[in-house]
Amino acid sequence: MFTAAEQVCDVDTTNTSMRTSDVTSDGAVIVVQCGNQPRQYVEVVFTGVSVPSLSGLPLRVARKRLALVGLSVDVISRPAKDDASVGDVMRQQPGEGAVVPNGSIVEVWEASM
Repeated sequence: MFTAAEQVCDVDTTNTSMRTSDVTSDGAVIVVQCGNQPRQYVEVVFTGVSVPSLSGLPLRVARKRLALVGLSVDVISRPAKDDASVGDVMRQQPGEGAVVPNGSIVEVWEASM
């Protein structure tokens, strides 16, 4: 996979600098300087977010992890099973590693009494 600098600078990245400006939840604009050439701007569109592993985490920690990657949570309380502690996440949907659009909702089952 090529970086933005390699694509803009015809793969020669000698004396090349890159910086990110204008980051939003939908993408970012990267400024590429190829040696003495004029600056070029590359728009990067984020197509999805990888769902983190939440199983076994306290619900408050799971909420924070989802928020950090731009996802929302829908909590379903279920009786605790096996060694799950009350307040911990027992299950999630979509599962760990699934790639979903920014802002998607992850369903988590919270262990309750």
